[in-house]
Amino acid sequence: MISKFIEFLITGGMEFMGTLSLLALINIAITTFKTYQLFFKKVNSDKLFKLHKGLDAIIFIGSSCFFIGILGQMIGLWAAFEAIEAAGGVSMGLLAGGLKVSMHTTLYGSAIFLVSSVAWFVLRSQYKKYEIKATEQMMNKLNSL
Repeated sequence: MISKFIEFLITGGMEFMGTLSLLALINIAITTFKTYQLFFKKVNSDKLFKLHKGLDAIIFIGSSCFFIGILGQMIGLWAAFEAIEAAGGVSMGLLAGGLKVSMHTTLYGSAIFLVSSVAWFVLRSQYKKYEIKATEQMMNKLNSL
């Protein structure tokens, strides 16, 4: 399983796959930290603003990975079509194999985006719960005056 994944990364091209992997690791770190803050730490309403920081970074990095994956595929296709043009033509099997390899960056970027989107949605909904609770507490204080 691991060897297949490493082969997938290497075949996709280390420039883009390495960049996507680095961004995925950064996103995992941010998501883990925000998960700890929102689910395992006591949240005070005065620290609510600090909790919001970093949540949007999760979805931003995920969507950036998606677009970097598409960019990697476009650059790979451009180079492949230039090589085909210079060679004067290739077999259908070789063309299909090249198209398959060019999709590695798009698939990897899309997978990172999908996981990031789910993580962002879960963390954002937990943040919204704290936000609603803080608003209710503030309204109760104002009503008691």
